[in-house]
Amino acid sequence: MDKPLTLLAKSILLATLSVTMLSGCVEDNYDYPEDGTNPPVDPGPGPDPDPDDPNTVVLYGDKAGSVFTLKLADSVLSEPSLVPGSGIHTVGAISTQPAAVDGELGDPLAVAVDLSIGSASDASILTDSTESQDLSNTNSNGTLHIEVSDINNLPVSTASNLVTVSTGATATPVDITDAIYAFTAAESTQKIRVPLSCFADVDFTQVDEPFRLTTSTDLNFTLGKVIMSPDSLSPGYDLPCTAIANTVLDDAESLLLLTDETSKPGGIAAAPWTATLTGLQLPKDGSGAGASGWSITDADPVTKVATLTATIPDTHSKAVAGVGITDSKADTPINLRNYIENGILSFDLSVTLPAGSEATTSVTVSMQDNDDFEAIYTLTADQISATPKTVTIPVKEFVKKDENGNALASSLLAITKPFMFKLNNGEKNDQDELGYLLRGAQFTIADLKLVMNPAPVVQ
Repeated sequence: MDKPLTLLAKSILLATLSVTMLSGCVEDNYDYPEDGTNPPVDPGPGPDPDPDDPNTVVLYGDKAGSVFTLKLADSVLSEPSLVPGSGIHTVGAISTQPAAVDGELGDPLAVAVDLSIGSASDASILTDSTESQDLSNTNSNGTLHIEVSDINNLPVSTASNLVTVSTGATATPVDITDAIYAFTAAESTQKIRVPLSCFADVDFTQVDEPFRLTTSTDLNFTLGKVIMSPDSLSPGYDLPCTAIANTVLDDAESLLLLTDETSKPGGIAAAPWTATLTGLQLPKDGSGAGASGWSITDADPVTKVATLTATIPDTHSKAVAGVGITDSKADTPINLRNYIENGILSFDLSVTLPAGSEATTSVTVSMQDNDDFEAIYTLTADQISATPKTVTIPVKEFVKKDENGNALASSLLAITKPFMFKLNNGEKNDQDELGYLLRGAQFTIADLKLVMNPAPVVQ
């Protein structure tokens, strides 16, 4: 019986599959609602693959059968080496041993795997078969599901982790580095979903190695179930076939709010994105703080901190009023993978609401990705005050989650709107005007930044 497998590997992970896959792209085209409603509730990633479905192929885990076997390999070995049923195995610098059973991962087998490179240039864990297998029922609409947990000790800078499927001569790699980094120090099992369309040059009628995860730098993690499903099951939750965003890696802190509305964020060395500050149903006012609309002060020359001040106009008639920071180029979103597990969004906030509006007004902060997924966080009463106070929100609050509340790999990997702040009130007056209770409301925002808290541990 198969159990989760713990890998201590080097940080280029390759999962290999002998199949042909296609890639796709998504656009950011979200229209802010004007009637006080929130964006549609995300339906979630859908159910797990059904192992009893005749078109589902279990490569590792319960009900895997005997067609595919688990093996270890590196660039020195001439042939992959079989991992026996006991899970205890050593070959070169690679070794496996029993690990503590984690009920979330492929009961009842748990194996700790050390994929240290040694004298080799890479190390892999894979499943293969003595004969080519016809997996064409798992078509280009399907997904390769990989369960991982206990990821530790990743280097902060550059690394590559690849997953592949192959038919011997043909193997297409898909970079899953972002997913591996995103799940570092995660407390529970995470699921990486790779569209089978990414392996477009692989002949699924003769697959001999349906999964290979290869690494070229040290990495510790636990491998759970590996399954091919004939359908995506989770549209919008699968990884892209190729990286579409630049990663914010350089600094532990990054300012998001600047004086220049179209400049690179301060605090990030060679910032990979360009920010634009816009009003959300709120006009810009150039006459300074306190006037109706929003304006921004000059940044402190030392701290680089800028302050945004806004007053809702007396003519306001929308259920939403606020400000947002967006990527000025839709084709260059930002990748916040290093912030998913431990990061916080931090800013100084003061809010003054008109008398009588407090009970029906909500204050929300949200992020949106290039798949139009908007994660909304509603501030609590103790976070809202007329006196400036620092608000901290775990970045986890903005992460897509599965049915068990676990973060998903696609979260925060392509963010186009890293900060949206809104006052929301859908009450109508006698003239049937929305948002009349927001008129005269004021807020200030300063020192808006992402903080890696704590910063990743590097060993």
